[in-house]
Amino acid sequence: MIKRVVGLYFSPMGRTAKITRLLAQEITDKINEECPIPVSWKCMDINNEDAKNLIFDKETVVIIGMPVHVGKIPLHGLKAIKKICGNGTMTIALVSYGTKSYGNALYELQHFSEEQGFKVVGACAFPTTEKGKMSRAYLRELNEVKAFVDASSNKLKRLSGCSIEGLRVKPAPLHIDGNLPVHKISRVFPKAAEVAQRLFEKFSNHEGEAEWFL
Repeated sequence: MIKRVVGLYFSPMGRTAKITRLLAQEITDKINEECPIPVSWKCMDINNEDAKNLIFDKETVVIIGMPVHVGKIPLHGLKAIKKICGNGTMTIALVSYGTKSYGNALYELQHFSEEQGFKVVGACAFPTTEKGKMSRAYLRELNEVKAFVDASSNKLKRLSGCSIEGLRVKPAPLHIDGNLPVHKISRVFPKAAEVAQRLFEKFSNHEGEAEWFL
């Protein structure tokens, strides 16, 4: 049975933190609708010392949020993931991006999270915006997140046997298209990749589409 939801994020610009917190809170609320024992939630920067000391188990759901820098997850975020042991914990992989495409970032996040022992049962890529809360882009982003929350919460409840303890089932593997990037600029020069991403977002006239896998 699920007892807590933990959001871990790397968020230099703040947008990934925002969407990770939103997912963690909304998923917790959905699970609490059926769980007899209240489920708690919290979020923190994945580079926080407390994050490195967290112990995960089958009663925890983890949401790992990463921004996209030139089609990949940032080096500092990747290094932080490699310091954490997943212990088979059910996990949702999240990437946020501000250009037309998220590249191989979601595939990367799934791959490296599973290498650390996390069991990725859901994955999502959301275009994010710095526009005001009443803008169409913001409202569309919010609706896309809520649709994913509904679908992922139902899956988590089935997998964990939240309603009836004996109904815990084994998840099928996710298939996310992608490759581990071969170009190394963001790995060797992570600051340059962050600056490049900011420039791409500033001059891009294209808005990406939300995509998720369950």
